[in-house]
Amino acid sequence: MTTIKTITGSGSFDYAPVGRIHYTVRPTARRITARWHAGAVYMSLPPRLETSMLLSALGEMTPAILRRRPTEAFYNIGDVFDTGDIKITVNARREHNGRVVVRQLTAREFAVEVDHDIDFSDRNAVIAVSNALKHIARFVAPEILLPRARAIAEKIGRRPLAWDISRGLHTLGHCSSRGVIALSCVCVFLPVDLRDYIICHELAHLSEMNHSAAFHQICDRYCGGRERQLQARLRNFKFPIVK
Repeated sequence: MTTIKTITGSGSFDYAPVGRIHYTVRPTARRITARWHAGAVYMSLPPRLETSMLLSALGEMTPAILRRRPTEAFYNIGDVFDTGDIKITVNARREHNGRVVVRQLTAREFAVEVDHDIDFSDRNAVIAVSNALKHIARFVAPEILLPRARAIAEKIGRRPLAWDISRGLHTLGHCSSRGVIALSCVCVFLPVDLRDYIICHELAHLSEMNHSAAFHQICDRYCGGRERQLQARLRNFKFPIVK
């Protein structure tokens, strides 16, 4: 990569101590951004960026990137993930076929079945169970998240154009300029008050599309004066999935 003067298109390279970095040049990007996904760093780059500029920026960004490295989600047979609205248990089965199977036990109760001798130190096994949990989240999210979102909007007197469920793992909520609010399916793993905070956050964007002081005043009012407290708890929440 160091032989390229101006970076175009997309590609990947190894950069110690971060590891594998994938990059994409985006015509609308105004700055360099980086996020973790599946053990690698994905960077969005503005046009006409020279290699030397990227490497210089990486040097400055590396401490922050390493701080944000996600903690791997490891599982054990017998693990129970119970939010009150949904309960998922990781169970062992006698037969050995190397597959992870999701079984629906009741409307809101599920079992993720794995081989009894599964090796949870194997990343592939961890990813397989994580994907099973994501599958469950996508299945139950509309029934769990949307009625609550509509009730909160009605209570505070806001009317978004529409509600939607997204599959985003890092963006837990989004409000479009048209007023369509999307909630990530993985919000089902959050406690109810943190889900409510995300809903209130997006409803506040109906008035302020940025994160200005005016926005935070509205959001804090919708959250009953607990915006900072809920925001801090959300930052420290450990999702039971690989993000």
